[in-house]
Amino acid sequence: MLQKISLMALLLGLSLLTLHASEARRADLQSTTDSGISVEIYSQLSPLEINRIHSWKLVIHDAAGNLLSGAELTLTGGMPDHDHGIPTLPQFTERADAGVYSLQGIRFHMPGKWQIVLSITNAGETERVLIDFQL
Repeated sequence: MLQKISLMALLLGLSLLTLHASEARRADLQSTTDSGISVEIYSQLSPLEINRIHSWKLVIHDAAGNLLSGAELTLTGGMPDHDHGIPTLPQFTERADAGVYSLQGIRFHMPGKWQIVLSITNAGETERVLIDFQL
C-alpha cells in the first residue's frame, strides 16, 4: 500500500512538473514598444506552420512589468516583399486572466518574410508593436 501511495505521489509530481514546464515555454514571437510595453505571443502551433488556421495567446505587460488588462487590440500585417496582407481576419478576445488575450483564426499561406503589426490602445493612447519573422 505504501509503495502504491509513493508511486502515485511521484506520478502526480511528474505531471505537475510537466504542466509547469509547458506553461513556461518560450514565446514563439515577442517584441517591445519604444515606451516599454512588451508582447509575448504563444502559438497553438509551435513551431508556426503554413496553411493551418490556429490561435495565439498574447501576454501583454506595461512598461512597469504589470499585466495590461482591458486594452483594445487590432492586428494587421502580411508579407511586405509580396505586398499582400494576412489571408484571414483574425479576431481578439480577452481571456479571464488579466493581461492575456486570445487571437482566433490566424493563418499564413506561404513561406517567406512575414510582418505583424499589433496596435494596443489603452487609456486613450495607442502603441504599435512590429514583429518580423520568417516561415
